[in-house]
Amino acid sequence: MHVRCCAHILNLCVQEGFDELKTLLKPIRGIIRWIRVARSAKRISKLKCEEYGLRKKVISLDIQNRWNSTYKLLHDGIRYHDVLADVYNESRTDGRFITNDHWSLAKIIHDALETFDSATHIFSYVYEPTYTW
Repeated sequence: MHVRCCAHILNLCVQEGFDELKTLLKPIRGIIRWIRVARSAKRISKLKCEEYGLRKKVISLDIQNRWNSTYKLLHDGIRYHDVLADVYNESRTDGRFITNDHWSLAKIIHDALETFDSATHIFSYVYEPTYTW
């Protein structure tokens, strides 16, 4: 009989339900990607960080097969949401803006993923056995 690691089982469960959420996070993921590659957006982002009293930070993009990377993207994105929204919304000429509704949804998803992230850290504890017979 094959026994799977608890962290791996948890990862599979999160991955199964995660496909639906990826579409909802597309606008925020797009903003972060855009700010990472556009020079003018990087410059404005730095100024906005100073304006809001935040340290300049490059927010990591998420990786498709690692749901916790999306959790980290949301964690940092929510912390810097004022900066991200200002940089993005001030540059738009097509009428598509990031709204508080986008950030509210991101916060809900983040809070749900936070529980799984905490459980993964508990299951993955490296200094003591996580399960003994």
